[in-house]
Amino acid sequence: MKICSSSSSSSSNLNQTIFSSDRHRQQNLTANTHHSLEKSGYLYKLSGRFKIWKKRWFVLKDSELLYYKRKYDGLNYDGNGMQRQQQRKVGPKAKIFLDQNCSLIRSKEKRFHISYQDGKKNLHLACDSIQSFNDWLHVIGQTLTINNIIKLQDNQCPVIENYITKVRFGHSLKCWTALYSHHLIYFNNPFDKIPIGYTSLKDCTIKEITSIPDIEDVALIYDDLKKKNQFLISVNPKGNSEPIYLLFHSRQDSSLWHYHLKAALAETNMPKTLFENLLDCLLNVESSSSSRDEFYRNEIWNNPLLHCHPQHYSNGDGDQDYEPTISLCDVDLKKEQSILLKSIKLFISVPIDHTAAIDYHIALIQNCFQICLDYPELQAELYYQLIRQSSPTNEILSYSSSIINGHQSFWCAPKSLFNCDNLNKQTQSIENKSDAILDTISISLQQSLQFLSLAISILMPKNQVLWMLKHHIQRFKNQTNNFGQYFLYFEKALTRVLLNGPRKRIPSRMEVLSIIKRNPFLHSHPHSIPVHFANKSYLVIGFDGSTTVREFIEQINLEIGIRDNFLNGLSLFSDDPIEINVEHLLDLNGKLADAISYWESTLRKYNLGKFDPTKLIKLSYRHRLCFASHFKNETEKEKLIWIYEVNEEILRERFPITKDLAIELMSLLIQIEYGNYDECDRHDKILMIASQRFLPMKYHQDASLTEIVTKRWLELKNRSVSDCYG
Repeated sequence: MKICSSSSSSSSNLNQTIFSSDRHRQQNLTANTHHSLEKSGYLYKLSGRFKIWKKRWFVLKDSELLYYKRKYDGLNYDGNGMQRQQQRKVGPKAKIFLDQNCSLIRSKEKRFHISYQDGKKNLHLACDSIQSFNDWLHVIGQTLTINNIIKLQDNQCPVIENYITKVRFGHSLKCWTALYSHHLIYFNNPFDKIPIGYTSLKDCTIKEITSIPDIEDVALIYDDLKKKNQFLISVNPKGNSEPIYLLFHSRQDSSLWHYHLKAALAETNMPKTLFENLLDCLLNVESSSSSRDEFYRNEIWNNPLLHCHPQHYSNGDGDQDYEPTISLCDVDLKKEQSILLKSIKLFISVPIDHTAAIDYHIALIQNCFQICLDYPELQAELYYQLIRQSSPTNEILSYSSSIINGHQSFWCAPKSLFNCDNLNKQTQSIENKSDAILDTISISLQQSLQFLSLAISILMPKNQVLWMLKHHIQRFKNQTNNFGQYFLYFEKALTRVLLNGPRKRIPSRMEVLSIIKRNPFLHSHPHSIPVHFANKSYLVIGFDGSTTVREFIEQINLEIGIRDNFLNGLSLFSDDPIEINVEHLLDLNGKLADAISYWESTLRKYNLGKFDPTKLIKLSYRHRLCFASHFKNETEKEKLIWIYEVNEEILRERFPITKDLAIELMSLLIQIEYGNYDECDRHDKILMIASQRFLPMKYHQDASLTEIVTKRWLELKNRSVSDCYG
């Protein structure tokens, strides 16, 4: 697909491309490399005591409209281009900055008016030709619009933004697109502040396109789109204007943008929630604050909509429903929003005070994330509710700190999640307090922190949600108590998810347990899992919710001291939850937590919805391919891994081997595994286990096997591991 982009031009000339003609002009523009519109020329200005039309030289530059008595006033050059040495530069008669306080009014007979200083002053102008009249109206109007858009960016966060390919009149342009209120604004990249174009959604219609229209003059480009299976949304301006097509590479992105575009059109008829109005106020307060501390000291942060208050739990049971924080226009979405709010309320308000309640809470939190993954429009609702419930008042904060610290033995116990460790699972009941309401809210606060810990790693916050979450973290992060430590973990998790992107699956049971049973800040990684090797040993490796398989493999290599996997040929495999002796290669770019979640969901489906908590995914780290380059500069541990993997192939009789060689290899592996014969006890048991692990089945019936292996083992005394496989 051909991508059109603005070409380089002289820094002093206007390079503006209008995507539609005057007949059906939709507000789009492309500015020059200096992002400014410039024009100069003679205009007639109504001035003087007797209101006489006087000819003056006007200059529009850097969003300022200046006028002089003569053309060459204010310049250092005469009409022939020769520099004027002696005449002093003459300043402008007046300067008008074209901002949101100005308005352009079109009149008859080639006249127009500019109202500025909030309408207190007016500038009456006239042109000597229709062409000049249209040109001046256009460039002044575009300047006002650009300045208003820039002001809009300062006062608002975008509703949604991403790279989008925009197609119109057969030309395509990939640009960073942001939705502000009722405007689609286009930038070259996400770091630009000056837009290259915009589209007003007023009086537009939004449609999802299932089949691309057959248009002769753009047939080639649309055929290319069909081959790439793009998802399209059309923005149709009022009248007979050519529609704008927005191209997406996934159905999820297309559905999310379609929802927000439809919501932007319906905002005039759909009132905002109290929480959305409060967010607008917060943005305005931040823009007027001189520092972050001043912003956080503002009384607006004490608004009840931003806190969990005792009146929400007046009966002690948390029966009061949570009010929606975002406005929705779709009926089906409202139903899902209601289910989501109920699940959030149950997870936060029902205490996890015994082991039997854990499975109930795991089902609730997985249901919440499944709804948000199926309906991305509701992710903002989830984040806003969790931000509210994890924002205590000063009274609750002082009380909940003692509650959370007092239950550290239950919430933060270093409990293992693996079958290989036999640890006793104990819980402690919550102590009875005189103030039952504060006690209930403190427990709910703790569980809302746990919920938010999982949410940040799974659902990547964007735009207004990201802005609100960052301020939420900055306000409460503190290393001196457990409550503030959660926010330090939030900050770390947010950095990770913004780097690696969101997840595709709900959290696994193992992942939820890791967050529920311990404070994630107190550990280098919130989750951990054993990785098994060919010699039947395992190593527990930590990871977080955003860790990719590639990052996890790098951590394994670092822990055991071997080279990168593209040099040693090792790969990470998982077992099959149903079939025995079947392994699956894990995608390097996928999230490890998603692989674990997929394994658990497959096991649950096979068991008709029931999950066996005694089963856990088994990860194996072994060679997938064998190339000659892998043996160059290999480390001692890499050689050891090769030996055990070759032994597995011998046991499966994939390598033909003689009896004498099999006994020799078995003796070497016993020396590697157990050391010298004299230093070991229970030799008979060791030889029995070794014969099962290191000797093919067809040689087990030999009566003299034990005597021969023992003799050879004694001969290998004081042989090091490297000598054995060297």
